Amino acid sequence: MRVVYEEGIYVGYRFYDTFNVEPAYEFGYGLSYTTFEYRNLNLRREEDLVRVSFEVVNRGERPGKEVAQVYVRAPKGKIDKPFQELKGFYKTRLLRPGESERVEVCINVRDLACFNGEKWLVEKGVYEFRVGSSSRDIRLSGLLTFDEEIEFKL
Repeated sequence: MRVVYEEGIYVGYRFYDTFNVEPAYEFGYGLSYTTFEYRNLNLRREEDLVRVSFEVVNRGERPGKEVAQVYVRAPKGKIDKPFQELKGFYKTRLLRPGESERVEVCINVRDLACFNGEKWLVEKGVYEFRVGSSSRDIRLSGLLTFDEEIEFKL
């Protein structure tokens, strides 16, 4: 059996987010018995790693866990890219009301690369790191600039 995917890079949430199609439930959607606040975003690049750190605070009246998701919006360049892509996530420990947890998600720079038909590239430009509880519920965002193109071989 042979399956041919014709969607290219626009599969699932990438299609909905890129072409502004409203889904019944966005990617990463989930219900909770409490509410969470995200704050104090910090982005730091160290060689081949981007460290995305922030705080998650339980603002509700019940204990709960939260799955924080990190999406990256790449700059428009030579390679076609979706609006944003999930690059990492983290599930907090059980947080009591008013309690917080400092979260750090590490993203390898190689994971930001796109294939141009010959090689994998991280195009130069400004990358937006978007943190939230789903693909449509973004709570924090920050910018990180790559001053030069980075090439990866297969």
